[in-house]
Amino acid sequence: MSQIFQIPEESPVPEAQHNLHSHFADTLRVLRQLKGVTQLDVARGIFVARETYTGWENQRALPDNDNCESLDGFFGTGEYVLNLREQCRREHVASWFEAFSEYEAKCRELRSYVPFYIPGALQTEGYIRAISGAPVDEERLAMRLARKDKLLRPENPAHFFAVIDEAALIRTWRRPAAIREQLASLLEMGALPNVHIQVTRLDVPAHAGGAGALTIATMPDRSRAGWVEAQFGGRLIQDHNEICDLALVFDEIRGVALSEEASLAYIEQIMEMMHGDRVA
Repeated sequence: MSQIFQIPEESPVPEAQHNLHSHFADTLRVLRQLKGVTQLDVARGIFVARETYTGWENQRALPDNDNCESLDGFFGTGEYVLNLREQCRREHVASWFEAFSEYEAKCRELRSYVPFYIPGALQTEGYIRAISGAPVDEERLAMRLARKDKLLRPENPAHFFAVIDEAALIRTWRRPAAIREQLASLLEMGALPNVHIQVTRLDVPAHAGGAGALTIATMPDRSRAGWVEAQFGGRLIQDHNEICDLALVFDEIRGVALSEEASLAYIEQIMEMMHGDRVA
């Protein structure tokens, strides 16, 4: 094995992000340092902008397969970078659940917008089973349900601001009874003083939420962490400037949503419509 694979055991890992994504970023940094080149040298060598390569080392993004092949060629590492990137892609959901749930458990405020589902911390067991479409991992189910308990802990409960898209409310999925139970739970949760639920109607023009789901956790010391996701990926955000931008997006989504009172009334209206729907 060539010397270039002798990665130092104590390569720097950003605090609170000990996962494959951070390992990927660290690996790029160490490979570059062992080769004795700068970030600009690597960027020029694989024909990308320096900002693009810097983003990979700073965990802002993962390179695509083509860029990973170019990195392997530049560093002389066979398919090492490409294979590590594939592991990161597979791990992203699991690593988010593990890392971000720690923020949820301790946060003072949580803001969440999900376009097509009920936000995870508000989901009932029946709803989770209804939307899964496959046998549910009971251990993972218990972990997901525990998120609500941690968020609504009796001592110092967090304030939860949830914006729910109408599309998530009107889907009947496979078990309409479970959906009605979920809607009833939303009404119950929305009556709590620390839970704030708003609904974005389908007839609202395109808004900032079209980019995908986002969640922001604010800790007791006012530090914040965020999560954004899309169909094939997701990312934990800790950069201050990015989180400020993310918070602005959330505020823009809330700005086009119904008020809390009108939202709960609309959820109740949907429930009444479902009770009268013979198909449901």
